[in-house]
Amino acid sequence: MAFCSIFGQYAKMLFGDKCDIYVKEKSVNDYGESIFLDVLKESNVPCRVNHDGEKLSYDKGVYKGEYTVSIIFPPDICIPKGAFLDIEVAGEKRIFYATGESVSYISHKEVKAVRREGVF
Repeated sequence: MAFCSIFGQYAKMLFGDKCDIYVKEKSVNDYGESIFLDVLKESNVPCRVNHDGEKLSYDKGVYKGEYTVSIIFPPDICIPKGAFLDIEVAGEKRIFYATGESVSYISHKEVKAVRREGVF
């Protein structure tokens, strides 16, 4: 058990980024229409973003970049499937969409997410 706690403390040193975790929740507005609200589930969560790969596509005169990342969290954080993440990476805010199901390890949790952006 001592190894797990030591390794867990070492893993926490790798979490240099901060993250806010949001989910979409269905609600009804004043007119009776169904709407989806962005609800903050966790705030200022330590994390680390590891880039997996990038795909560049061209559509109707616009280059679009899409890449997947692995995001590592402390083991006590719950990341719901389908959440989106607002992460501060090196002082810059980035939003990652379409999170998958999280995988739990002894020292951390890991989730895959996708980021899409127009290049120019």
